[in-house]
Amino acid sequence: MINEKENIVSYHLEIKGVIETLLNKLSVAFDEVEILKFEDLDPKFVIKSSDSGLLIGYKGEHFKALSHLARKIVFKKTGQSKFNIDINNYQEENAKKIRDLATLLSMQVLESRKSVEMEPMSSYERMIIHTLFTADSGVVTESVGERNERRIVIKIKK
Repeated sequence: MINEKENIVSYHLEIKGVIETLLNKLSVAFDEVEILKFEDLDPKFVIKSSDSGLLIGYKGEHFKALSHLARKIVFKKTGQSKFNIDINNYQEENAKKIRDLATLLSMQVLESRKSVEMEPMSSYERMIIHTLFTADSGVVTESVGERNERRIVIKIKK
């Protein structure tokens, strides 16, 4: 049990080191990389930075690239890459905005009885919406489109 816990801690510290090295190589100022859910196998690393706009980029493009690069590096070093990165709680706040918008649109669908198509979004953002409506809510969701044009359609449940 202790050995397993030591392996988890070592894995988390390895990820933290990769993230800090990436930020340093990118010459991005950051205060710290905080590890949340330390005992969990899917830890969350929150980058606290005054350069969050630069790290996040337009519609989160830099954020996605940084996360992808960090996962590739960690996988090459450890053979695993199950972790999440957030920047000044951007991902958490973005997920809340997405849930709030989807909830508002679902009420519109229920009232008008007409489907609503949302703007294109990432697979992670679509997963948030699909998950939101898994319970019996009167609406169902469907992903349509290809690649960068993939979007959610909210429909009345039949």
